[in-house]
Amino acid sequence: MTGSTDILLVEDNPNDIELALHALRQHRLGENVAVTRDGADARTRAIPVVALTSSREEVDIAESYGLGVNSYIVKPIDFDIYTETLHQIGAYWLGLNERAQAAP
Repeated sequence: MTGSTDILLVEDNPNDIELALHALRQHRLGENVAVTRDGADARTRAIPVVALTSSREEVDIAESYGLGVNSYIVKPIDFDIYTETLHQIGAYWLGLNERAQAAP
């Protein structure tokens, strides 16, 4: 990983922030994480957006994709499965996915 932010976590629940950061660190994916509490504060044009949410409502899924998310994942309740889910998300977006280089 580079010295820049590799993950932008948008989460309004402080407990979920800590849980996500803990899970990311457990899989060595949390070294370069920026956190914001509001999607409006996130500048997302050039970054993949993964919605990790508790909602399975079709209206929320459709709205999220309509707003430009790249992936919509329902948060697992079990901590071990949650951690593995974050590991898989990180492995894909930070390992397999090819990203455009940032403009100088």
